[in-house]
Amino acid sequence: MIVIRAPAKKTLTQHGRSAAVVLDVAHYEALLEEVEAIREIREARAELDRGEGIPHTDAIARQCERNGSRTGDSHDRLGLRTEITSAQYGMLRWSGALAM
Repeated sequence: MIVIRAPAKKTLTQHGRSAAVVLDVAHYEALLEEVEAIREIREARAELDRGEGIPHTDAIARQCERNGSRTGDSHDRLGLRTEITSAQYGMLRWSGALAM
């Protein structure tokens, strides 16, 4: 096995102009994850624009019901009345921010 230590990104040129970029796998996968997150954020914003969001407190209450814990009373006391979309809710669950 040949192991080559190289920068995470290498630009290849043709006739003195950039022609291609070679990325190591870790850098490439990180870029893909970032692009996916940006797409999900755009989708979530579009859902909010269409009025498809749910109040933040409702999302917290749903999660607490699933976990068998108390609802998000602290959120009510603090007056947090933001809305999240189903896409944002899914992202929170996927990221581990909301326990399963």
